[in-house]
Amino acid sequence: MSGALLRLLRAGPSGGCATDAFLPEERAELEQLRADGLIQQHALRDGDTIWHPPIGRLLTLLELPDGSLAGIDEDDPALSAVRFSEDRLVCWVLDVGGFCRRLADVNHLTGGGGPVGTHVFCTGYQEVPSRKLAYCVALVESEEEARRHLPGVPALAGAAYDLYVCLTPGYQPSPETRVFLEGLRLRVMPLSPVDPFVLPSMPLSSGTSTSFSHSPDYRSVGLAGVRYPLTPAQAEVVKVLHEAHQEGLAGLSFAQIQLRLSSGSATRMAEIFKGSAAWKTFITWDKRGVYRLAL
Repeated sequence: MSGALLRLLRAGPSGGCATDAFLPEERAELEQLRADGLIQQHALRDGDTIWHPPIGRLLTLLELPDGSLAGIDEDDPALSAVRFSEDRLVCWVLDVGGFCRRLADVNHLTGGGGPVGTHVFCTGYQEVPSRKLAYCVALVESEEEARRHLPGVPALAGAAYDLYVCLTPGYQPSPETRVFLEGLRLRVMPLSPVDPFVLPSMPLSSGTSTSFSHSPDYRSVGLAGVRYPLTPAQAEVVKVLHEAHQEGLAGLSFAQIQLRLSSGSATRMAEIFKGSAAWKTFITWDKRGVYRLAL
């Protein structure tokens, strides 16, 4: 898993994450990123941002009269300022340009070259039969950010490409925003939480597709031109829902799903799909708690 890397990408182009923002199982990955030269320590100062795990938000640091720093949420001024200890104010910052270069090398992309905006970084180019693709890393996490930062990519990266693939730390657009962006030759694809250095696969035909595909073990599934990597537990649930769809069932309750699973101790679907881009995207449900694939 690559939770540490995606966490650093979500911190934004100028933000960072303190060591205690990472889960214990992510510490080894953090050390590997440091050994690879992709992250460095940074002493935070006034105006920087920092991820605060207890409330799950990015806070902006503000210098207090006594010279200490406290974090405030600019989107929620009513939230009390959070004071940090000195050791908490040393964080890890990702070299986004270095990440893009590594991504280009691993996937044999040509060209590339740095930022094309405050939240978008050009990664490289690829020619496939009858198509020219441009890849970029887009540090966007919401519909508003996507509509603000992505439409200018073709003009900034060069207008000679058939499709601009915007790789995000996890964000996927709503159907309406997807249609809007694809009208500009932009396609948003989330980086894989299993291995962010492997480009997500996608169909090269233009427009959206409702076809569903899956690997033999369901660890990789695709819908509407987007591929989703899944954990073993998630894959088993998707397999069950796909079989129910093939049987002509309108869906299954969580209790019915559990009866078809070989194992598992989760008590809610949201627990199984926590952090997955598939949740609420192609797995849907109604007020009765009946789950189905969006096919």
